[in-house]
Amino acid sequence: MQLVSRAAPLFDEVWAWGLVRALAQRARIGQAVLARTGLSWDGSGRLEELAIERAQLVVEPGLEPCFHAAARLPPAVRQLLDLYLPLCVGASASQLVLGHIGQSLDGQIATAGGSCICTGCAP
Repeated sequence: MQLVSRAAPLFDEVWAWGLVRALAQRARIGQAVLARTGLSWDGSGRLEELAIERAQLVVEPGLEPCFHAAARLPPAVRQLLDLYLPLCVGASASQLVLGHIGQSLDGQIATAGGSCICTGCAP
């Protein structure tokens, strides 16, 4: 496979996070990747679907792992994509809800009196 050669992106964590965010945004508006798809992400906000043989990344929802890269990816990028891409592609991607919780160094999520330690929560 060949990379799309317009200023080829640097395949680093910034590139990978941008790709994950773009795919998550697509899923959020009801356009999740549902089938084997070739993708190109230029890092500046443009996510394109391409022919498989011209793609930087081939995403295959439902398979494990769910992507194949046209270039060798650094281990940190591969690990990031292994973890987050399955959440952003496939039929269930638009139904995913993530929770965020604050935790203190001693492992607590509330004060001794039961009040939440984050701001804006009711006890």
